[in-house]
Amino acid sequence: MGTPDYKDTRTPVGNPLRYPRRAMIEILQSAFESEYLYTDTEGERVVNRFLVKLDEKGEPKEDSRLVIADGWTNELEQKDPRPMVIVNRGDFGFLQLAVGASQTHGWPKYKINQEAKTATKTEEFTDLTEMPLQLSCLARQELEAEELAWACALLVKMMHFELQEKSQLFRISIPRVGAPAIVKSDSQIDLFLTPVMFTVNQSIRWTVTRPVRLGRLVLQFFCDGEGKPFVEV
Repeated sequence: MGTPDYKDTRTPVGNPLRYPRRAMIEILQSAFESEYLYTDTEGERVVNRFLVKLDEKGEPKEDSRLVIADGWTNELEQKDPRPMVIVNRGDFGFLQLAVGASQTHGWPKYKINQEAKTATKTEEFTDLTEMPLQLSCLARQELEAEELAWACALLVKMMHFELQEKSQLFRISIPRVGAPAIVKSDSQIDLFLTPVMFTVNQSIRWTVTRPVRLGRLVLQFFCDGEGKPFVEV
C-alpha cells in the first residue's frame, strides 16, 4: 500500500486516502520553509512569519514557527502552542463515471493453460475518486489564524496547476476559506481555527482476473432424414 512522495509520479498510489494528505503536507512544508512567501502591493517581499524549520528526520525544530501535521500533533498539548496547519480529509468516494461504476480498457484478455486445462479472464478498469481536504489553521490569536489560512489558500489557488502536474492528483478545486471558530485544546487553552477547504480528484485503476470454464466444441454432420450424425468432430 505505497504512499509516494510529492513529485514522485511513477510509484503507484496504494492508498488514495493517505496520498493527498501526504503530498499536501510536503507542499506546505516546502513553501513555508522559504524566508519570503509573497510580495505586498508595493512590490516589497513580505517576511514569512510562519517559517518552518525541520530536522534531519523531518520533524519541526524547537525554533520552528509553524507545525504542519496529518490529523493530530503533540503541539496541541503544549501550554503555549505554536501556529499549526492540520491536514484532514472528508468522505472519500468513487464518481462512477462509466456504466457499471467503471470503464473497461480494450477487450478482455484470456490466458489458457493447456496442461492444467484451465483458463483465466483479465479485465482492466478505471474510475475517478473524489475527496475533500481541509487545512485547519490554528493559532492563539484569531488574526494570526486567518493570516495563516490566507497564505495557505493563496498557495493552493495560485499554484494548483503546478501542484497537479508534479503530483498524482488529477484535479485540485479552488479553495474556500471558512469562518474562524474557537476550539479548546484543554481546560486552559483556547485556539482559533480558520479552515481552508478544497476537493482533490484522483484516478484509480485496477485489474480483475477471474477463472473461466473451458468448454468443448463439437461438430456433428447429418444426412437428410437421419436422426444420428454420421460424423462427429
